Amino acid sequence: MKTEYKQPRTSSSHEQVASGGAIAAPSSRFNWRFAVPAILLTVLIGGLVVWRSLANTTTTARFDTSQSNIKEVSKVGRLAVPAKVVGRDGGGSVVLGGKILWLFGDTFYNPNFDPYPPTPDVWRSATASFSDFSDPYNSVQGGADSRGNPLQVIPLTAEEAVYNRAKNNPNDRYVVWPSGQIAQDNNTAILFFLRFLSSADRSAGTSGIGVATLRAGEGVATRQPGLLFGPSEPAFRVSMARGDYVYLYATECGTDTCPVARALVSRATDRSAYTFWDGNGWNMDVARVKPVVPVSNYGYTVMWSDALGKYVQAMIGNFSHQVYMSFADAPQGPWSSPVKAFEVAGETTYVPYFHPELSQGNAVYMTYTRNNDSCKTPCTDTGGIEVMKITFNDVPKTVVNPPGSASPVAGSNSSATPAGQPEGASVGTSNGQDVSTQRKTSGQLDNSSESAESKPAQSLGLFASIAAFFVGIWQTMLGWF
Repeated sequence: MKTEYKQPRTSSSHEQVASGGAIAAPSSRFNWRFAVPAILLTVLIGGLVVWRSLANTTTTARFDTSQSNIKEVSKVGRLAVPAKVVGRDGGGSVVLGGKILWLFGDTFYNPNFDPYPPTPDVWRSATASFSDFSDPYNSVQGGADSRGNPLQVIPLTAEEAVYNRAKNNPNDRYVVWPSGQIAQDNNTAILFFLRFLSSADRSAGTSGIGVATLRAGEGVATRQPGLLFGPSEPAFRVSMARGDYVYLYATECGTDTCPVARALVSRATDRSAYTFWDGNGWNMDVARVKPVVPVSNYGYTVMWSDALGKYVQAMIGNFSHQVYMSFADAPQGPWSSPVKAFEVAGETTYVPYFHPELSQGNAVYMTYTRNNDSCKTPCTDTGGIEVMKITFNDVPKTVVNPPGSASPVAGSNSSATPAGQPEGASVGTSNGQDVSTQRKTSGQLDNSSESAESKPAQSLGLFASIAAFFVGIWQTMLGWF
């Protein structure tokens, strides 16, 4: 049956309808009574946009060059990888047994081994390798199984392992991601990790923060039972040790700042040993914790700099390749406004780490993970963990240890050069090639921050975007009526 649509006929008077009633002819006048709710909604949404834009200015848009302590930034190279490893991220480090222990998150390796198709074990969520101070970035020595595949340095529980093997899906698995590490003594490292179920529906979410200990000569750490911090507590997992204390900074806070906890290094695996900064002092009640440190969803890292006599925080801005730094006189702050330090290469960049054990004088070292999202087959540059050298300006200072602490101990994140480290340590190699030749970008980066003249332009761009938003909403609203 064919349905025929006809244009309705209009009249300047009343028309009869089947019920005997009348219908008014359409009016060309705009009815403001119906527009009031839309106007109020527009004002509300616009107000939220303005508020969030201004609130985010400190951490994502403000380049306060007047406070910059940075003299020079250069790219050193890239961490070498074992022959079987396809890719890995993370890259935290600590000194253990006279060597540099490197810790990685998701590590995928060559699945082409017998039997084939491969077993579910084609990835690890936590791996480790060691390097010597004479060749610090040649991080290919690490624990391996009988097939030469890297060991899971933070072991899974029986429940987690059974689930992962049954699913055989990197997107539906239990994950333990190393995210903090300190040396408890010369032969013991403490590893903090995020544990959660990365399921297809993401319903499980984050489970909490765990802790494990790794001794020199071991390939797999000893995981402490349960969790150090549960799912209802802040995710304290970014570590920084100085003096007698370890400081853990939270992530995934839902705001532009996160809180900090601390405990004695000797009791770092004991939940009852932790206190939390409440804005005035260290409090036993985690519910009274106060967010204080600037953060980013793409990761941040904290260390003490002997060169500056300050604590330094570095983060990769949200949805950007820009690295910002903040400075403080105390581990809990107050922190200075983030300063744009430099830009990094790559489509996706995240999880920066400071490496105080490699620092020399005014120079500190930082790594970040770079994923080459545009990599095609065949791919000659899949990304990797890049190493940056940041040189600070000379700043007169008086070094003061944190209250209640002695001189920095072996677990300290100090920028002093450790014994046995040569000046100008070489870049690591992979398969006989200098890893620095694998980079697409030049070795020297532009370390200049944006000028003061660029700030008005940024403000104009912000308000232009807001104005465009209002215009778009208004035009849509007019179309409804």
